[in-house]
Amino acid sequence: MVYASIDDLKAVGLRGKALEGIDPLYLVQQLANASGVVDTYLPSHYNTPLPLPAHPSIVEATVAIAAYRILNWRGYRPGSHDDEVRARYQDAMTWLEMLSKGSVSLPAGSDGTLGGEGAPRVTTGGSARTASAPTTDGAVRGW
Repeated sequence: MVYASIDDLKAVGLRGKALEGIDPLYLVQQLANASGVVDTYLPSHYNTPLPLPAHPSIVEATVAIAAYRILNWRGYRPGSHDDEVRARYQDAMTWLEMLSKGSVSLPAGSDGTLGGEGAPRVTTGGSARTASAPTTDGAVRGW
């Protein structure tokens, strides 16, 4: 399962000349490899592979991993003006680690679960319930 496309890579990963001259099949392979890395962090809390379309956070993490690997292949070395790519990669890996430990979670339904399954549990006054967020009109959303 590939969580991000070449268009995603161009939109939120590498722009301009960074992708010029690279075989699209190589880009797809790197996106597939990055999706595989994402999946290695998820099984303790989520059903993998995740359903498509993937949650935007998963797309962004996939792109960050793929972009970093593509730039390394092209000769990128940390310390240059491209440190933002390395920072996004490190942020993605940190976020995936947090997902694997359950300190952050995907919104309900993003992980292939139904209803409140997988949503954070909140204990109030001794009773546990699935966390919900109020809307602007005071109604409660089911996520």
